[in-house]
Amino acid sequence: MSNAAYQIYEQALKQQHSRNEARRIRIRVAEARQNPHSASLRWPFELLQNALDAGPRNGNHFVTILIRREQSKIVFEHDGAPFTSTELAALLSGGSSKEFESEVTTGRFGTGFLVTHVLAERTTLQGLLDVETGYEQFCLNLDRSGDEETILENIQACNEAIRTAQPITDITIIPSASFEYPIVDSNMLELGFDALRQALPYLYATRRNLGCIGFYTEEHGSETWIAGEISKEQFDNGCIEYRPIQINRNGSVLPEIRIYRFTTQHNTAALVLVEKTIEGWKMRFPEKDAPRIYREYPLRGSGFLPINFVLDGKFEPDQERNKLQMGDTDKNLLVNAFDACILAVKYALHQNWTDSYLLAQVSKPHTAFDSTDSDEKQWWVEQLAAFANSLAVLPIWTLASAVRLEADNQAREMMGWRRFMG
Repeated sequence: MSNAAYQIYEQALKQQHSRNEARRIRIRVAEARQNPHSASLRWPFELLQNALDAGPRNGNHFVTILIRREQSKIVFEHDGAPFTSTELAALLSGGSSKEFESEVTTGRFGTGFLVTHVLAERTTLQGLLDVETGYEQFCLNLDRSGDEETILENIQACNEAIRTAQPITDITIIPSASFEYPIVDSNMLELGFDALRQALPYLYATRRNLGCIGFYTEEHGSETWIAGEISKEQFDNGCIEYRPIQINRNGSVLPEIRIYRFTTQHNTAALVLVEKTIEGWKMRFPEKDAPRIYREYPLRGSGFLPINFVLDGKFEPDQERNKLQMGDTDKNLLVNAFDACILAVKYALHQNWTDSYLLAQVSKPHTAFDSTDSDEKQWWVEQLAAFANSLAVLPIWTLASAVRLEADNQAREMMGWRRFMG
């Protein structure tokens, strides 16, 4: 092939790659907007993931997040590490489909980021780019509406906008990234907010570089969450870590809460939340149908599990973070997680936390991740029955009489379940 012919071929290949990127963006954005409920529950975690996967800036230990809802827009900004050129390219091109290829991160600016366009097809991004000479600030208008040709034109316009990035000498008070979405449908926005607040205490255990996170709305004012340092101790051949969390709402400090992480010889964990009261520490359980399994972030389809724990580990979820694949890896990790739950029950009873006996509450599951898979459902029945049997032999009689009576009722229910299991 002549040099001239090869240059023509190379240009055609480049154009084809660009069109493939535009097609992938269009497809992913359409999927999100055609499934608004699912995407609405997911968008805040995609933005949070991208911020935390960046890690803290040099000299910082944590990443600070600020979410502002104004009359016509929602703004999400963070002070994590600035963009690299590779990350910025992934953002503009629609990223990779491999969201779970890392033991540390789950894929910064992969295709999952496109889910955030359920809020609006257009978003403005102002951010910092890490270059050889220091840092530069850029501003992009990401428009994922229209056909492939329109999206391709927007990618090219963003590429040109990057050329105009300006050097920044002091980035101390400048966010590393600020995403601004116009509010098109407030329902999708509120679904995401509710899901994030529900998960936030557990995220302080699963994503340890998460620091202060602030919410601001014109209607409700400000709310700030601040987590302290992680404390560790050994108990009954296991490891216990906890992190205090302080919430300040419009100038008022709410009672302290703590997120506990229990592990045995494995890294898979059981997470438990407690809140401070006048009488002492009291259990706070996940809400009904809230996710019970996390892979750093919640798996929305795990709310069927009839337990009062959150299980966290390097599970293998589907790309939408809705369910586990339930292969051998997931099943082994889940068995290890239930061992950690036993440790948590022992510790909670030892600490005499209010309502700690309810951690021993477990029942027969009525469904599974795949409701049509009878083998998976049977696996869950057997695993939870084994968990109930392990709980039934714990020394629950050490509690006060009123608690003991309730716990005995739980034990009787478990014994009936054991008879059901044969």
